[in-house]
Amino acid sequence: MNRKRARLTLLRALVTWDGDPAQLTRELLSSPPFVRSGLVVLRLQDIDAAIRRFVSGRASAEDLADWAECVHTVEDIDLDDAARDLIAQALFELSTPELFGSMEDISTSLLRRISSS
Repeated sequence: MNRKRARLTLLRALVTWDGDPAQLTRELLSSPPFVRSGLVVLRLQDIDAAIRRFVSGRASAEDLADWAECVHTVEDIDLDDAARDLIAQALFELSTPELFGSMEDISTSLLRRISSS
């Protein structure tokens, strides 16, 4: 039970970017994922907060791309059903900025889409 609780804490920390995403991901990948899904859900507000961390200068473009890649890598983080397509697209764009332009342009576009959803 302790292991599950620890994993849940790590998942929540990754989703809310509370710590080093790479370290959190390493710890998460070293243990098996939950069998039950839906325990940790990535929501639009999590994407919004991560982008705003970059826009405010508290994170670099590389940091934001790394966070998105880490969140995308971990199996037992579900996407909020209410905005699943937008969240999936945001993770894809943020984790592969070389395909979509500058992180500034990607961030501006995503914040616009998030606010109008």
